[in-house]
Formats: sequence, C-alpha cells, structure tokens
Amino acid sequence: MKITTIETIPIRLPTRRVHQWASLTTPIGVYVIIKLHTDEGLTGLGEAPVLKDWGGDHGKYFGETPETTAHIINGILAPALAGQDPRRFESIHVLMDKAVKGYPYCKAAIDGALYDVVGKALKIPAYQLLGGLVRERVAIAHSLGLMEIDKAVEEAVQVISEGVKT
Repeated sequence: MKITTIETIPIRLPTRRVHQWASLTTPIGVYVIIKLHTDEGLTGLGEAPVLKDWGGDHGKYFGETPETTAHIINGILAPALAGQDPRRFESIHVLMDKAVKGYPYCKAAIDGALYDVVGKALKIPAYQLLGGLVRERVAIAHSLGLMEIDKAVEEAVQVISEGVKT
C-alpha cells in the first residue's frame, strides 16, 4: 500500500459566539480536513485545527491558518510522502520533520489520516492501532473563555441544560 495523494479541505463550523481567552485572538471553529488516498483505493481522514496564534511555546512558533496549512500539506508534506507506505508511522514522521520544521497541526492531521487508512486496510478501528478502547463514551466539555460574569453564568446554565457536564 502506498500514499498517492493528500487533499486539503478547509471548513468553518458555526459558533455560538466569538471565543476569547488570554492568548487566543482568532475565531475558533476553523479546520482543515485532509483525505489521504492510497493506491489500493482507501482514503484516510485527518483534521487540523487552524489557530494562527496558538500552539507551541505560548503560540510563538506554531500558529497555523487555513492558507498555511493547505500550503504546507499540499506543497511540502504531500510530495514528501507520495509513494510511502502509510503503515510505516515512524519513518513518515521522520520524513515530515525533514521536509519542514514545526507545523504540528499539519503533521497531526496526516498522522490521524495514517491511522485511519491503516485501520481501514486491516478492517479494524483506528483506536485498535493505538492500544485499544479506553472508554465507551467521551465526555463533552465546554469552555466559557473570558467574558463578563453574568454572561458566563448564563452560558453555563444553557450548556448544562443541553447535557454538557464538564
């Protein structure tokens, strides 16, 4: 099995409001979905959150935008990985690090797609490749961010009524 192409698909999810916290100054809900294709007709999916001023050492080094993410994946990482066996996780990590420094969100999206496509090839869920199921359900969390206290209380009451517990 060999990697043939990697597609990038920028998406923007609807948000309730602008989310703010101390070191984040960009809207949340912006992602780049990737499709990693193989010569066996399998497609693995991965996702990169794109926050231009978040990540690494307090955001100093690894901020990514939809444009930089698409450029790094399409122009640098995809060509470096074409023809590689997606089952060789460690060697692919080495190739990505040789191709470009930083950009952990781009690389994480590819990593997720690798596990997805290998799981599909083996006809097992990707989590089995990572040591097995840890829990049956995932708790949904909600972050209030920075806002006036009365608005924070109102929002907390709203999300609790929607079933969010953390």
